[in-house]
Amino acid sequence: MRLVYLNVKPQKADEQNPDSWQNIEQLGLSVAATYNAVTRTYRIYEEKDVKKLIRTLLEADLVVTFNGQFDLKVLNGYANQDLLTDLKSFSMLENIEGDLWQRLSLANLAKQNLNRYQTTTVTHQIELYKRELMGILRNAVQYDIKSIVALFKLGCKRKFLHYWCPDVWTQKSFRTDSWASTCQKLTFTVTKYRR
Repeated sequence: MRLVYLNVKPQKADEQNPDSWQNIEQLGLSVAATYNAVTRTYRIYEEKDVKKLIRTLLEADLVVTFNGQFDLKVLNGYANQDLLTDLKSFSMLENIEGDLWQRLSLANLAKQNLNRYQTTTVTHQIELYKRELMGILRNAVQYDIKSIVALFKLGCKRKFLHYWCPDVWTQKSFRTDSWASTCQKLTFTVTKYRR
């Protein structure tokens, strides 16, 4: 199975409302990272490489993202098609929100399950892009894609993940059974199709 993980960083936020993520297709790509589970390689893409990135995603059997609604919409600004519907994708955040009715950050999950701390915020990443500090930005996106890969694998293996709930100041857990079943179904379908 050609499994590709994806993480995307935007060039800018919505000028009128920086906390809003309306018109995501117009935010532009500053940098993106992929991890190819077959070749076990990481790759960093900048805006000039976006066509190669989209081609890589379209060739995959499954694209795993932390926030597919955001990542794929940013790339839709460069695509001739709707990647949200044309790609077989799995968004960890969408799955979590559907089960918990709560939005969790990558930083929260990485800290509680991997003891990894997020190095930059989205606001900081946008500032890095504006200041043309691409080396630091490339390191940040690579750090985040490694967290996404590790979290997805852990969720598939353990069938649950921890998160910090500040409302009650305690660690809680949620089930991730559907993550593993998504991969198993796809593996079966792809294997069957290729015979």
